[in-house]
Amino acid sequence: STFVLDETINDLRKAIVSDLIKNPKIFKGGKDDVNKWIDDTEHLLDVAHIPESSRLDLISYSLRGDALQWFKT
Repeated sequence: STFVLDETINDLRKAIVSDLIKNPKIFKGGKDDVNKWIDDTEHLLDVAHIPESSRLDLISYSLRGDALQWFKT
């Protein structure tokens, strides 16, 4: 039924967000491929239907090293 499908999709979105928090796709800057990191991260955020207004918080959680310093300035 539609209800079961909606519930499954909602569970999938929650799992994606949980995984982003527990196992973020880390980006450090330097030699890391920024385009691949952006594409991968945007895809997950799109699938999880994360609103633009919430994305920056989740994305900043994935930054380390030079990338995090850049973000803070």
